[in-house]
Amino acid sequence: DLALGCADFVAALGDDDKAALVLDSGNAHYRNMDFRSSTPRFDEAIDRFRSLGDTVGWGAALEGRIRIDVSHVGFTERPTFQVERFREFEEAADSDPASLSKVKAIWAEALYRAQDPSSEGAAREAFALAELHGNRRAAWHASFSLGLGLALRLDWKGAAEQYAETIRRANELADPWFQGWGLQNLPVALAGIGELEEALVGAATASAHATAIGDWAIVASTNAWGAAIACALGRFDEVERRARLARTALNRSEFAWAGPPLYSALALARAQRGQRAAALDAVAKLPPLVSERGAAPYELMVRALCGEAATVRQEIEGNPERMTWTVPLTNASLPFIAVRGFVAIVARSEVLARAVLPQLEEASARGVIVAPNPGLLIKGLIAGLLEVLGGGEALDALLLVAEREAREIGAKPDLVRLLLVKARRSRAAGRAAITGPAREEAEQLIDELGLGAFYRDEEAALGAPGREAGLSPAIIAGPGGDLRFQILCEIARGAPQESISETLLVSPATVGVAVERIEAELGIRDRDDALRWLEARQLIPPAAEPVAELHPVTPMTFLFADIVGSTPINAAVGDAAWAQFVLQHNARIDREVRRHGGRSIKTMGDGTFAAFPRPSAALACGLAIQNVSDEVGGVLIGVRVGLHVGGAYEQRGADGRLDYFGLAVTTAARVCAQASGGEILVTEDVLDEAAGAERFAIAARGLFVLKGLEAPARLYSIQSRVV
Repeated sequence: DLALGCADFVAALGDDDKAALVLDSGNAHYRNMDFRSSTPRFDEAIDRFRSLGDTVGWGAALEGRIRIDVSHVGFTERPTFQVERFREFEEAADSDPASLSKVKAIWAEALYRAQDPSSEGAAREAFALAELHGNRRAAWHASFSLGLGLALRLDWKGAAEQYAETIRRANELADPWFQGWGLQNLPVALAGIGELEEALVGAATASAHATAIGDWAIVASTNAWGAAIACALGRFDEVERRARLARTALNRSEFAWAGPPLYSALALARAQRGQRAAALDAVAKLPPLVSERGAAPYELMVRALCGEAATVRQEIEGNPERMTWTVPLTNASLPFIAVRGFVAIVARSEVLARAVLPQLEEASARGVIVAPNPGLLIKGLIAGLLEVLGGGEALDALLLVAEREAREIGAKPDLVRLLLVKARRSRAAGRAAITGPAREEAEQLIDELGLGAFYRDEEAALGAPGREAGLSPAIIAGPGGDLRFQILCEIARGAPQESISETLLVSPATVGVAVERIEAELGIRDRDDALRWLEARQLIPPAAEPVAELHPVTPMTFLFADIVGSTPINAAVGDAAWAQFVLQHNARIDREVRRHGGRSIKTMGDGTFAAFPRPSAALACGLAIQNVSDEVGGVLIGVRVGLHVGGAYEQRGADGRLDYFGLAVTTAARVCAQASGGEILVTEDVLDEAAGAERFAIAARGLFVLKGLEAPARLYSIQSRVV
């Protein structure tokens, strides 16, 4: 921007350099999440490159412009994409397949964003073009867009395979940003095919990766999806924890992707435990994200689960158009179809059951096991709807399949509902041998999960008129899920009510009601009272979960060093001698690190992790470490050293200690693991960046596949300084 603002400088540039500078400005603003500034820059760059006939620059600018449309329009808006611009470029770039494949790949993603079923075909076309011309980056992007296209038509199995392929290709490109895209979407696809445990692990992995590179949008979305998956498993405390992580990350991101799965999962989890007020607090966040019509089923769901089933049924029958609308079945519409099916079950609404049953049966026929958002078993929903509509042999057959499926994937809330249906069906048929065990198992799960009154009261579950018990806005307690206890812990920490509301994702009104009940029932008025109450019962308030403050840093050189074969040496000399030696050894390495301008980040037993601003300083430090022979108990010690250079994210803890995260750090550790005792092993990047590398004796060690990093790395051994 400073360059563009310098009139004399710009006047001296050629037209191609001016266009390139405008494009650079657009990309810089985009990476800085300043989309208002990047949009006009991309528009200007498109016009400049088009007038020059430069399809490479034109394609890059158009790619950036479409990216903004794909990622940064509201969920309630129907975006108008750059259709005419894309068609014009497609015709002009026919002789530039490399640029065309890149733009086609993101165009396929744009079609998915518009819920256009042609996105899958567009992605396949882009992928074929990229593969034909060896454009690895475009092939990666097309592979990702193909995963989206498959997900659009609810082919979750195909989408999961494609996202895994996307991750593999991103690993080959060694691009952590690209890796995050596949990692973010894979858990959703896994949940769709019922791999709930694997999906939950995948969401945690994606969140950790995104935290390390500072991509808060992916941190938010993966924790939101993790909350939805945890809800399907019945791990409601996990839902609350992940929701708080997602909300914190949302506050740091311009993206709104995480909102719908976050608040819908919270609403379902809380409502199932009878936490009416807190569940409605979550529902209140949905209208701006999914429209009033999209949020309405969640409000009715909460009310029906918390004592208003009969009233909700009457409202649906009085105004059926509000809930019986239909939309094409896609991954984006499935959440709204599934939650309306759930409302039909808990409110016992035949009108709504008939409206949504065909689409849920179609989803099941396409192989969908779970609606990932908000986390409901498809066959469980179908079974519940069939019971509302009178049951029959079809229901009895489906119950067996659905119950087995719920057990296999660990969907405990769905299993509870299926067992209750089974108990009612068998009781009506006079099969007492089935009724008792089914009801007993359901009650055990109800206690285990802390489910609310709806699941405990047979008449309420059947929507009996007059069963209007849960109308109080107070928070209802449940085992392991009492929000009043969480609020009590926050009071013990000295948190004000406004802070408690933000931390626990409930409204100030809900917090106020809980505080009043805590005072009335427990006599707790302030922080000291709360601490005394907790201490008297030997209860320790859970520690607040700190959100790591990560900041990007310019490329640094990371050094790992550790002792080879330390375990047998320790066994030979004894713990006392070994512990004393390790302290002295680590202190010596720390002195060398500081002497060469580096910083010791941490020690791990006999290993050291250090960071340097320059590769040459790290190389010199590595040689200094190797130039001194250490021994303990007459045994000569071999130290191995590994170096890699790259960007990373810096975290400064509350105690002021630094730590670094990112692929460059991981790579340095993996390089060290490949070294032998007495050896310094470095990546090619270190040699490329090191000033005066010719001063060192360098021996090529060849290509290595480093653990967890699929792209092979070329490593070199630094043996001694050349004299």
